[in-house]
Amino acid sequence: MAALLPTELTDVVVLVGLLIFTMVVVYLSAGLVSHDWVMGSRGWVRIFVIALVVVVAVPLLSGGLRDVLPAGTRDLVLVFVFILVVLLVKVLLIGELIVTDEWLASLFIGLLVTVFIFVANWIVRVLLDVKLLEGFALLSHTLL
Repeated sequence: MAALLPTELTDVVVLVGLLIFTMVVVYLSAGLVSHDWVMGSRGWVRIFVIALVVVVAVPLLSGGLRDVLPAGTRDLVLVFVFILVVLLVKVLLIGELIVTDEWLASLFIGLLVTVFIFVANWIVRVLLDVKLLEGFALLSHTLL
């Protein structure tokens, strides 16, 4: 069915699907770390901004850095992406949560977001023979 849709509409559907999935992953990670499952409208806006950066800017960043870096250091892009997620969580989301150590909570939320996305990619790949992370990579090629 997706093959019958125009490419532009397919790209929009992939973008919206990845955005919603990433928002749920950030919310679950923040809830697990802070034990605070109630999120106000400001918190959801901040989660949306984090998800938007992860879904749009991270593939652009990783695509751009992979072209510039030498072949042996291309895996460092994942480290840069992880640091970006941790900083975004610290700056945007930690103020909305009840935590004792802000940096430690940011680190764990960033780690959980990364792990959830990779586990979801593995589950979807095994069950449906689809690579979820290719959606992020497709966006980087579409947006460039």
